[in-house]
Amino acid sequence: MLQTYDGENGRENNGENDGDVNEEDHDDSDDDECDDVVVDDDSTDADGCAVINVNLTRLELTSRKFYIYGNLQVSARFTETATGETLTDKSTSRLSSYTLKMRSINKNNFFKPALPYFGAVEVTNPDGASKPGESIIVRCDDLASPVEATSNDQGFAVFTLPLQGIYGFDSGNSLRCNVTAKDFQENIPYDPDVRTLNRPITYFSLSPMYSPTDNYLEVEAVIQFGNPIQVGGSVFISVHMTKDCTGGPRILAVSRGNILQDFEYEASRQENANGIIYDVTFVLTPLMTPFLDLLVYGILDDGEMIADSLEIESNAVFENEVHIQVAEGQDATLEPGARTSIEIIASPGSLCAVGVVDKSVHILGGNNQMKTSDVVSFLNTFQLRSGDNDNPRCQDHEDEPIKIDDGLVWFGFSPYRRDPYPLYSDVTKEFEQLGLVRISNLKVETSPCQTPEPYPYYARGQVLERADSEPDFAQAFSVSAASAGPAIRKYFPETWLWSMQRPEESPTVTVPDTITEWVGSGFCISSTTGFGISKPFSVTAFKPFFADYNLPYSVIRGEELELQINIFNYLEKCLPVAVTLTPSAKFEIKEKSNSKYTCVCSSSEPTQVTFNVRPTALGDVDLETTVIVVYDQPALCGEKPVETDVTHSDGLSKPILVEPEGEEVEESLSLYFCPKEEEDGTFRHTFEISVPVEYVADSGRVTIFMSGDILGNSLSNIDKLLRIPYGCGEQNMIGFVPNIYALQYLQATEQADQSQVNKALSNMRKGYQKQLNYRRSRGSYSAFGNRDPSGSAWLTAYVIRSFAQASPFISIDTKDLDVSINWLYNALGQDENGCFRSKGRVIHKEMQGGVNDEVTLTAFIVVSLLEAQQPLETQAIQDALSCIRNSIGSLEDTYTAALIAYALSIAKDTNVVQVLEYLESVDKNENGVRYWVSSRTQTPGSRRYGRGATASSLSIEMTAYVLLTYINVYGHDAIARGSAISKWIVSQQGRNGGFKSSQDTVVAIHALAEYARLVFGGESNLGIAFSYKEHCLWNSIFVINDGNRLVLQRADIDQLPKAIVVIATGEGCALLQVIIRYNIHPALPPAPAFEIIYNVGHTTQQDACQGSFNLNVCVRYLGDDGFSNMAMVEVKLVTGFVPEQKSFNLLRNGFYPELTRAEYRGKTVAMYFNQFTATLLCFDLEVRRVHHVTDPKPGLIKVYDYYAPDVILSTECSMACQSIGPPIKVLPVEEPEEGPIQILPVEALPE
Repeated sequence: MLQTYDGENGRENNGENDGDVNEEDHDDSDDDECDDVVVDDDSTDADGCAVINVNLTRLELTSRKFYIYGNLQVSARFTETATGETLTDKSTSRLSSYTLKMRSINKNNFFKPALPYFGAVEVTNPDGASKPGESIIVRCDDLASPVEATSNDQGFAVFTLPLQGIYGFDSGNSLRCNVTAKDFQENIPYDPDVRTLNRPITYFSLSPMYSPTDNYLEVEAVIQFGNPIQVGGSVFISVHMTKDCTGGPRILAVSRGNILQDFEYEASRQENANGIIYDVTFVLTPLMTPFLDLLVYGILDDGEMIADSLEIESNAVFENEVHIQVAEGQDATLEPGARTSIEIIASPGSLCAVGVVDKSVHILGGNNQMKTSDVVSFLNTFQLRSGDNDNPRCQDHEDEPIKIDDGLVWFGFSPYRRDPYPLYSDVTKEFEQLGLVRISNLKVETSPCQTPEPYPYYARGQVLERADSEPDFAQAFSVSAASAGPAIRKYFPETWLWSMQRPEESPTVTVPDTITEWVGSGFCISSTTGFGISKPFSVTAFKPFFADYNLPYSVIRGEELELQINIFNYLEKCLPVAVTLTPSAKFEIKEKSNSKYTCVCSSSEPTQVTFNVRPTALGDVDLETTVIVVYDQPALCGEKPVETDVTHSDGLSKPILVEPEGEEVEESLSLYFCPKEEEDGTFRHTFEISVPVEYVADSGRVTIFMSGDILGNSLSNIDKLLRIPYGCGEQNMIGFVPNIYALQYLQATEQADQSQVNKALSNMRKGYQKQLNYRRSRGSYSAFGNRDPSGSAWLTAYVIRSFAQASPFISIDTKDLDVSINWLYNALGQDENGCFRSKGRVIHKEMQGGVNDEVTLTAFIVVSLLEAQQPLETQAIQDALSCIRNSIGSLEDTYTAALIAYALSIAKDTNVVQVLEYLESVDKNENGVRYWVSSRTQTPGSRRYGRGATASSLSIEMTAYVLLTYINVYGHDAIARGSAISKWIVSQQGRNGGFKSSQDTVVAIHALAEYARLVFGGESNLGIAFSYKEHCLWNSIFVINDGNRLVLQRADIDQLPKAIVVIATGEGCALLQVIIRYNIHPALPPAPAFEIIYNVGHTTQQDACQGSFNLNVCVRYLGDDGFSNMAMVEVKLVTGFVPEQKSFNLLRNGFYPELTRAEYRGKTVAMYFNQFTATLLCFDLEVRRVHHVTDPKPGLIKVYDYYAPDVILSTECSMACQSIGPPIKVLPVEEPEEGPIQILPVEALPE
């Protein structure tokens, strides 16, 4: 059966569907004549369902020509009549050659030789459904006759094996049994051409339990097998014993990881020919759910313990019984905008969390509900299991001296003594079964022990400790106020309620305007009765007459959209209606009238009315429509029956996003200031804003961030500093390291907030575990571990340094770290001058910054080893320092000077002063900031204009090294010396507190963190105001104090002003960042790093080059080094088009080389490529039109370096097939003689 559902309107969809049925994984033989079974053109019914009967004879499922053990796959394609949109889905069903499935259920794999064995078999159909009333036969070795049983209503067949007296322990063998279906024909003739059904059968084996006195205890476990146990009801178990014990059987009860101290039970005794039976009864309480482990034991007169264990599973019940619903009931139906209340029944004084979300969230794969099953899974993590605790065995066994046969060759190894082990299974197995640790003077361990033969000793590989992970269970709820909607429906949230309340409260809430089913749930906590969870409840928001839009994700300003209004009538008769689109200054209505008349009749399909509109404003533009029944226009419906008894109408207002033309760019302007450093104690600054000639009018907006800490932005976005994937050992480290410096700073300044600490620790633990995947067998690291030809010297040094710095915060295997350090010493080797030799490579080029020769590599390795607490006296380090010193006299490269200065400062080498003198002679001082520029030849940049934070990655990294050197050399005096340097570094920050690339971000965050530790202290009490409008005193004011200094405050400006004036007074310092965003028409850089070639052509669809197109895009890298970093290709589609699902799946499922990931967001297809080379790499993307747009603006194809987004190339493309000529090639433009592209002041922008 096929069912369709409209998540937005909470209704079933109707339309045409077709599909096919085929067998997966059949043989690839040449005589394969098995075709798909195709079903065409079946329509869904009023409930959105279609029942399809398929003749499967053509698949020849019983033929031996084909592989029957695959899946039967059903593919469906659905085209909605109202919108023409096509959706696809598929489902599979496993093919089975068994009519029944059987599974033996044994509470353990042991039997007691002197007592009967109680077991069960679960009988199901091939689809897993229970099979009641099925007779089974159990046959066992040495059992005189088989045992029969019949499955109960839950599909469990319970049986008893009479083993007493016929199968003693002395036999020493396991008892082997099989279970078959009684009514199945066993001897089916073999047919070489036709497959026959297999005989249902299952096997199990049991080992005998040991007792030196042949006394045992067995619990009859019938209660396990399909019989539900309710909380508050009595549980009955039978305990069979070969010999009675003083006081009868005793019971140890364990649930949720705790021993139940107040467990109470009653036992009645009886005797039979096989021994003593105790009937034990106890009441199941909520604390015993969902799993209760019982250790039932007895103590004989000689101190021997006899025991058995049992687990009882039940439905989870909580002492705090919670029931949540709306006032109208558990499953209520209300009109949108109606008022209702949330009613809660729970223990008095409970605090309850309530969440109500749109059903479509769950249908589309969301999981916003906390369900009882989630709680059960969480509680189950506390349940003790076999192997949870180690009980050493044979501790009192005396080892015999090792005897070595003279003829045995030991290959130079010494004999290694192995631990003794028990010969048989005894009562200790019951403790192990429950995960219990035993401390007892009773006779529990009764099996004799034996010492195995010794074997040669060899070094075992070490197993790295894994970071403990705690189960993630509780979800936080936040307050969300639901306000009453007006007559026009305009409140369409996905989350209706997300709030906290007490049971005695009954707040009034308003049903949102969405026509849908709302699904609610909640839980409560109480100091007396603990946790409780409610069953889900639902509220259906529905009205029999309503309208809805069919809108694209967005439109571009100037495009003309065919606005489609769908009107639904679920009444029995027709309605004549007037449909009116409310005029607005933000869009033009192209028709002469803004009202249209039509007749809407009861049907599974909506009546459609369209208006052509052209948005003229940017941002969210509200489209408001009213649909009113006009009974004075009965002619609209002709002869059709018309509703006359009631009056119906609907109003609808939804926004459509109107975007500016071109592509979005972003600038970051940052500064760090302290008002008390100014002469009059007042800080003043004006940000002058200008735009390039490619600026798209009215597209600008500004966001202002303010923090009372120099690292405020970085700390708030510690997991967003860099958009880092986790595809290799290099990428993983980039996301790992900044967390170390953040924690060091927070703890040193005693500002650590637990949520920030937990986030950083979690990032570090995950990063550490992932990085171990890229460790090579000899201890080095590389991008892809053992798949690379050799380890990377640079990356190994980086990992050593980072793991050593992380060791105070998370568990690091220091012995394994020593192996990596030894690899650096031994595998790299050193030249006669003491320099380390390079080995391996770094794929992500920006990651190793400016390290490009043996001197810079040696300096980097020295820094890593010393920061990993390696002794300075180590000969390899002393030789490396000699290599560095020898290079000082010929310094010409500023980056090399900065790095070796930092290395010498860590080594406390006096030669650092000479290097600093050179650096200070080439520094840049301007506008109160100080920095260094790389002296290396820079490749032509791909920035299309020079604005904002424009420094190169190398300049940022080397300036940060100089600041770190100042801190190491001058200590507290570095506050004054480094002030101008830190301000310049801050000025280069990006939106999330990161910098241009990866390595400069890591080094700069390190430097800022160390500097911030020096300057931290004193009171913070600042007032900061800014203004951006003329004749307006101040538009907004920030207040920073000790309580919020780490809070990242924000203000938004929805336009691009000419200037932003900032003034600040008070105690302390602050970080101010202005983020400017606007659109430009794509401008090509003079020397692009990439080349794009694209072609728009035909598809295989019938409406090719009209409603569907194939976009072929080819990209290659033009850099001299031959290959790029990871790169992104983004295709922003023309308005009204969406990707064909089949084509998009090829992108997403690894069809193209180097393409690792594909996403569809809004109207953009984003693709992640490992790298591009000089060879063109091409892919296809088929798109189809789902919304009609007149005068559509071009789409956009963009490729850029993932780690350095400034390395970018973009071009516009239109959806029109190219009939003549070669593919379009994007060529660079000539660089203007005047220099960079001209920057114009914002003369015409709004004030």
